[in-house]
Amino acid sequence: MRCGGPGAGNVAKLVNNLLCSAHLLLAGEALALGEAAGIDPRALAAVLAAGSGRSAAIETNLPTWVLSGTYDSGFTMGLMAKDVRLARALGEAVGALGPLSQAVAQTVAAGEARTGAAADFNRLVDLGRGEA
Repeated sequence: MRCGGPGAGNVAKLVNNLLCSAHLLLAGEALALGEAAGIDPRALAAVLAAGSGRSAAIETNLPTWVLSGTYDSGFTMGLMAKDVRLARALGEAVGALGPLSQAVAQTVAAGEARTGAAADFNRLVDLGRGEA
């Protein structure tokens, strides 16, 4: 998908991966909240996938790689952490870095340190759940 001139595709990828990281972290928090209140995580994931809070992270990542326990998407925590660091650096360079992206970047960096760079990036859900 063309989104601009030279380098625009790279920017779009970095922005996408920053957003995906945030979605996965919040999906983990949502699952933890639901589980603490007695809702089965698979049932909650199905409800979330049909609700206004849905995202590809909830519709695809949760059932395919997280709730299945496979964590074999082929994209590593190290690669995601690199993209989030680059997105943060870009945000600083262009003056468009907000507090939420800073929190996501810090959490992803902590997740990489905790799980290791080779872990599947979907382990971000486990971080949001207070695991990993």
